[in-house]
Amino acid sequence: LIPLTLTFILLIISFLYTSYRIRIEDYATDLSSRYQQVQKVLGSLIADRIKSMDSVIEFIADQERFQTAMQSKDRAALFKHGSAILERLFDRQQITHFYFYDRDGRMVLRVYQPENRTESSTRFTKQQAMTSGTPVSGLELGRVGTFTLRTVYPWKINNEVIGYIELGQEIDSILRELRTI
Repeated sequence: LIPLTLTFILLIISFLYTSYRIRIEDYATDLSSRYQQVQKVLGSLIADRIKSMDSVIEFIADQERFQTAMQSKDRAALFKHGSAILERLFDRQQITHFYFYDRDGRMVLRVYQPENRTESSTRFTKQQAMTSGTPVSGLELGRVGTFTLRTVYPWKINNEVIGYIELGQEIDSILRELRTI
């Protein structure tokens, strides 16, 4: 009876251990699959937001009223035209940041905070746009600790850079959409 009891105990322990290992492996596989799905969806959401911001920036850059204001560094005109657009962009696309920089990368106007004239910290996206001469987008950590998806666009007229336009969207709205999905 003792050998039979020991055999049953050994079988039960083996069964429990094997069931545990199978569950752990299934959990790890499921977790990895979900992680990959979230990465794909997040990548897609970010790519869509970048395309949208690129379109908006190109529209702004093509507007003669903005071009004239930027060439004369007319902060009041840039603010007047930019604030109306930013209000709509915030309502429809949760765009929270809007900047104009001169050709040397110095701040001309922070549309969402026009009274704040301090230079923004040197950001990778702005540096890359200035170096490459092409639009650059990326996620960056702001001064107050928020991640922001930023797009910096070299503003050219007749193939000459007159400045840079930057739009940004805090990642919170993208994460809320991701959570919903």
